[in-house]
Amino acid sequence: MPLVALPDVIAIDGPAASGKSTLGFLLAQQLGYLYLDTGSMYRAMTLAAIRSGVGLDDAAALTALAERVDLDVQSPGEAADGRQYTVMLDGEDVTWALRLPEVDAAVSAVSAVPGVRARLVERQRAMARRGRVVMVGRDIGTVVMPDAPLKLYIVATAHERARRRLRDRRLLGYDDDFEVILADVVRRDHIDSTRAHSPLRPAADRDALWAALAGGALDAVTTDHCPFTAAEKATGLDDFSRIPGGVPSIESRLALVYAGLVGNAPAPDPAALSRWVDVCATTPARLFGFAHKGRLLPGYDADVVIFDPQREFTIRPESLHETAGWTPYDGLTLRGWPSHTLSRGEVIVADGQWRGAAGRGRFVAR
Repeated sequence: MPLVALPDVIAIDGPAASGKSTLGFLLAQQLGYLYLDTGSMYRAMTLAAIRSGVGLDDAAALTALAERVDLDVQSPGEAADGRQYTVMLDGEDVTWALRLPEVDAAVSAVSAVPGVRARLVERQRAMARRGRVVMVGRDIGTVVMPDAPLKLYIVATAHERARRRLRDRRLLGYDDDFEVILADVVRRDHIDSTRAHSPLRPAADRDALWAALAGGALDAVTTDHCPFTAAEKATGLDDFSRIPGGVPSIESRLALVYAGLVGNAPAPDPAALSRWVDVCATTPARLFGFAHKGRLLPGYDADVVIFDPQREFTIRPESLHETAGWTPYDGLTLRGWPSHTLSRGEVIVADGQWRGAAGRGRFVAR
């Protein structure tokens, strides 16, 4: 019987207390792989914020803290206290401190900050590139390692997950109430699944959306470009109904859809290129009633984007021209980015620099 090659990276995602950490640890032991629970990194960041007195609603300060802390996840070594890994924060072993109630209560808010996620995702990807790793979290298969050859998504009911969390807490000597823990599990599920940056999703959901877009089941990719600041978005961390809708995305939309539909093939599929133009330009122009836009034809407005498929671009708030101060795609590197933009035949953007004149825009009636 031929030997089956083992995947270098195994991505395991799922909600809090679903059993993904236990499964990941046992799998890593069986295969002799590194076990990396990315949730421990966000918990360590939360502990660092609490100890430093950084406000949990101060996205800029939390991002700066994520850039400077010394954070490492190691094998448990000779520790005989039941741990699955050792977390070092600025040289201190904080493994068990990560399960303190105050960390439990704040970790979802800290992990929802785009800058924090971007900085930690960079570290996680660097660890994954070493190979032979089982990586566990909430966005491994969709964001951290979307090309992982093996992806698992682990689920369990909220009541079962609360029961497990209560058992773990009592083993640590805490006398917590089941209903309180259950309410916290439900609250965290809501935050993790509805945050703008890297929400908790099975990778299959993302793949199904791309397949639907490529196959024609979805007609267009548009954006209302709602650039609320991180502070404005944070007003709804405790009540999702209060979060201002939308994310800043207009500048990165073309490149993101190109990456998903066309990819990085040396010779792009002409059908994929045509579909990319259709969902981003032709169909939106038709649906919104812009009769002279969306096509390169005589009599149409010469609104053109020149796209360089070889240019690599890492999305950062400071590299964009949007004023929101954050982006849900912070840290994402894409191959392919616009180089020039023409409006009615006039170059208004060249190599990222604005060339247009104020007041040249016009109202387009529908």
